[in-house]
Amino acid sequence: MTIRCVMCGRSAAGKSSLLYALRHGTARHFVSDTTIGVAHLRYRNMDVWDTAGQEQYRALLGLYFRNAHATMVVFDITDQVSFEETSYWAAEVRKYSPDTRLLLVGAKADLARQRVISEDMCTERAAALGAQYWETSAWTGAGVSEPFRFLLQDLAPSPTSSLETVSLESDISETYYGGTCCGGGGLLRFGG
Repeated sequence: MTIRCVMCGRSAAGKSSLLYALRHGTARHFVSDTTIGVAHLRYRNMDVWDTAGQEQYRALLGLYFRNAHATMVVFDITDQVSFEETSYWAAEVRKYSPDTRLLLVGAKADLARQRVISEDMCTERAAALGAQYWETSAWTGAGVSEPFRFLLQDLAPSPTSSLETVSLESDISETYYGGTCCGGGGLLRFGG
C-alpha cells in the first residue's frame, strides 16, 4: 500500500524546509522561495505532497487533499497567525478525507527565543483537532524524521518494520508538479 500524505499550512510555515531536511538531514543550506502549486517527494512507500499555503492556490488543494491517508498541518511556532490557521487547514483536509491520520507539526523549534506558541497551546490544539503533536527544526534536523517514521509505522506496519528500523537513507525520490518551488537549486524544483 502506498501512503498518501499531504502537508498543509500557512505560507512560510516551514513545509518545504521540512522536506528538504528529511532528504538532506538539515535545511541549513536550503534557499526557499514560496511554493507555487504542489511539490511531491516519494519516501519509501509514502507519497508526500507539499501544498502551497497562499490564498490564491487554496481552491485547487482539494485535488491533493482527497483520499489522503495522513495529513501534516504545519505551523511556525514563532507565528501566531500560522498557529491560528491550523484549525482551518485541518477542517479543509477533513472535508475531502474525513479519516485522514492528522499530525500537528510545529516547525522552527530552533527559534526558541522567538517562540510565541507554547508547547501547552500546541498539545491543547492537537487534542482539539484529534491529532498528535510533533515539534521539528529543519535548521538543525531535530525531530524532522519522527513524524514521517511514525506515519510509516502507524499506517503500514509490517512485522519487520519498527521506528528503529525505518531508514531515512532508503527510497527517497523527488518529483515535481505545477511550476516553480523553493528555487535556487534546492530540493523542490519543478520541471517546465
